[in-house]
Formats: sequence, structure tokens, C-alpha cells
Amino acid sequence: MSEPQNPTSMSGEPVDWKQECAELQKRVNLLLSSLVALSLIVTVFIFVQYWRTSKDLELDRPVGIYVTEANRKEGPAIEKFINTLAAYSKSHPDFATNLAKMGIQLGTNPAAQPSSAATPGLDTPPISTPTK
Repeated sequence: MSEPQNPTSMSGEPVDWKQECAELQKRVNLLLSSLVALSLIVTVFIFVQYWRTSKDLELDRPVGIYVTEANRKEGPAIEKFINTLAAYSKSHPDFATNLAKMGIQLGTNPAAQPSSAATPGLDTPPISTPTK
């Protein structure tokens, strides 16, 4: 009993540790290569998505510039029109409900209305436009 015994597997056969280590090393190498391949695939996918998105942004940039310029040019006229609608809704309460449905609320927010957009002669309260 004092002699070291050779470990055995469940079936009673002796275990070859070198063969077991070699098989485990093969599995680890296979897993590492798979991980490298998977990381390369994900990297290529992310690069393609970046490239496509940058191309889409290049195409959409002129539209954004156009919308910004149109808003800058037509903003005062739109504010003047909304102020006119607000003045009209004072004398027609049923129209005020329609303005509320459209999201135009008559408030007391002086920052929402530029002073140059006010029409002389119209005494309308400042309004706040919807922020969507």
C-alpha cells in the first residue's frame, strides 16, 4: 500500500496524462483561433457600419443645411402668423381649442417670441411653440 498507484479512469483503465493534456491543448488552440476569427468578423462588421453611416451622413448634410437655412429665413414670418392666429383665437374661443390640438399653446413665455416678429397694432400675448 505504500507504493504509489497509477490513477485509473472510471472504466478501470490507466489514464495517459500526456494524451489528455494534448487533447486539452488542441481544444484550447481551437477556441483561441475561433475567438480570433470571431473578433475579426466583428471588427469588419463594425467598420462596414461606420463606413455606411458616414456615407449616409454625407448625403443628408445638404438637406440639414437647407432646413436650417429655411428655418432661419422663415422663422420670423412663422412667428408672426402664429401671433395672428393667437389674436384670432382670443375673439373665437372654439378656434383656441383647435390651436391646442395642434400643439400651439398660448402662454406667457417671452423668450419664445422674437421682439421683431411682433406686429404693430396687435396686442397679443406671447406664445410658446411646441418642442417636439
